[in-house]
Amino acid sequence: MKTKKTLIFFFAILISLYAKSQIKVASNGNVGIGHSNPPTYRLDIAGNVRFGNWTSVILDWNNSGGMPALYPENNNWLWLGRSDRWINHLWVYTINYKSLVKNSDQSIKENINIMPSVLSKVKQINSYTYNYKDEFFKGFTKEQKEEAKRTEFGFIAQEINDIFPELIYKSDTGLMSIDYTSMIPVLTQAIKEQQVIIEDLQKKVNEINILKSSLVADSISNRMLSPTNLQNLEITNVSKAMLEQNAPNPFNITTYIKYYLPNTTNSAMIFIYNLQGTQMKSFNISGTGEGCITINGSELMPGMYYYSLIVDGNEVDTKKMILTK
Repeated sequence: MKTKKTLIFFFAILISLYAKSQIKVASNGNVGIGHSNPPTYRLDIAGNVRFGNWTSVILDWNNSGGMPALYPENNNWLWLGRSDRWINHLWVYTINYKSLVKNSDQSIKENINIMPSVLSKVKQINSYTYNYKDEFFKGFTKEQKEEAKRTEFGFIAQEINDIFPELIYKSDTGLMSIDYTSMIPVLTQAIKEQQVIIEDLQKKVNEINILKSSLVADSISNRMLSPTNLQNLEITNVSKAMLEQNAPNPFNITTYIKYYLPNTTNSAMIFIYNLQGTQMKSFNISGTGEGCITINGSELMPGMYYYSLIVDGNEVDTKKMILTK
């Protein structure tokens, strides 16, 4: 008898809690919490939800604009997925983030190859400004739509598909998307190719300038080459070593001597002599192409000096310089 009364009391408490907490269980097994109507889902909850342990995750319906928000009770304490349990797709309009990283460890890659030339392909890419159509923002409020329809910068997926199809993804509805992150290595490769062209052109410009300086010096001496003839001169190759006049000249603190060495140079030195022919200084030159050495006036006595460029044991040129007090 006592056991029966205890059971009746226990069930009375459950019924009371059931009524007060608005927990409803439908005949089909659906469970509703906080609803006045029968639940339509297996678990149908009205209002905010808190999943807690030592820290909690909250599903909040009181977020800005009335949109639900999922967030951790303590800042920075929520993961979506794990390193060994990935989420397949996220469909979102806006992502605010501190860091966006892409798995790139060599251990998970195969068929690794240096990217071939892409500069000619990159030159085919057109950049656009655009706005998305209204139908892309179904369910947006007026304010949300105005914010989302701002002018954007980007590419057209169909055009990129013709040039770099590896960067294109298609959704189940047929819409094309571009992997903008993977465009970075493509643009990096294009910049490297372009830099090679720039450096080659710069080298040719330097060679032309050195040759012109040499021709001007020769015209002053005995060739009398006119400026018009110099401009019309077709320069096809610079194969000779060259030595320029120091600048400034005269000098009293520092002066600079420019030179040019062809790729065939094995050894080169610049020597400085006084008027009696005594060697005062020497400079060992490494590398080829255009270069420059610095002469400090404090290392020499005021006076007139000769300096010579010697390449592979042969004198290329000798010039005068004047050091003043």
